[in-house]
Amino acid sequence: MLSGAGGANCQMCTATFQQIHDISIVQNGFPINRTIRDARDVFDEVDEEVFLSLPTNQRFNLTHKPISEKDIISASPLHAYLRTFSWFLLLICHLQYGAIQQWSPTSPIILGARKFITSLIEEKLSISIDTPSVQGGTTTTGNVVRRCFTRSDDTVEDFLYWVLTVVPQETHQVATTIFNNLSAILRLYNSNRKVDTEGLDNVCRETYESILINFSWAHVTPTLHKLLAHAPQIIADHNDGFGLEDLSEEGLESCNKLVWQYRERLSRKFSFEDNVKDVFVRLISQSDPILASFRNITKNDSEPDLSELKSCQDILVKSLIMNTL
Repeated sequence: MLSGAGGANCQMCTATFQQIHDISIVQNGFPINRTIRDARDVFDEVDEEVFLSLPTNQRFNLTHKPISEKDIISASPLHAYLRTFSWFLLLICHLQYGAIQQWSPTSPIILGARKFITSLIEEKLSISIDTPSVQGGTTTTGNVVRRCFTRSDDTVEDFLYWVLTVVPQETHQVATTIFNNLSAILRLYNSNRKVDTEGLDNVCRETYESILINFSWAHVTPTLHKLLAHAPQIIADHNDGFGLEDLSEEGLESCNKLVWQYRERLSRKFSFEDNVKDVFVRLISQSDPILASFRNITKNDSEPDLSELKSCQDILVKSLIMNTL
């Protein structure tokens, strides 16, 4: 709504669906080139009704005049984790099915494969995926996804080990490489460390190319495209070369269950205004510094200690972290 690019495949570049799957274009990179000024200029040159009657590719996927007057850089570190994990799981579902002709996320066969794989993970690792949560949403949370992306020395506790048991042997090596690269990229993207953005760009591009070469039938989703095509530039140009941990929306998302509980159980129902007012009072109480001082909160470091390298993921992550001392 803010950018006006409701019909765009990417909110940060003008690449079309066909272009983000063209390996020759991927090799040249996708600079962030979608600007609010250009979008507003397009609408100022032509009458809005005439403009919206044009084919999508002739109006840069704009659906309305931008509301914002400033460029929007949508980082979304948490959703990068969630959507990338969902994409990889969907890739495994297609590989598990076998005779692949096209990307079909909603087909009954693929949905059946997804149910089989999530049941396997729950049985082997006690990790619940895609299950409705009593707190609202599903059980596929940031913590669950991070656990799945973390490789374990014990194969019995390793997510990738179990999902590869249901796919053809010839796909194991490339699927493992893509999985490890995605995990390392996401860890850097969600860290607070100084990142070697040139090295990260090489890893992102190699991963992108590997997907298109080895799984040409797979669709690159907008979130996956943003991660692989734009993450290095976002970190370098818009966060001084540091990972985006401080920009994570995880804190905001964690309040969703509180808002739901407060609205349903701990607020007045006489009017919408009374209901929202009570919810705000409860939320303010939650963030009160005096009340917070009585809580026993243990902060977990989002970036693990890499002094003892345990996996190829750790080695790759460490090689792309710059020493700021």
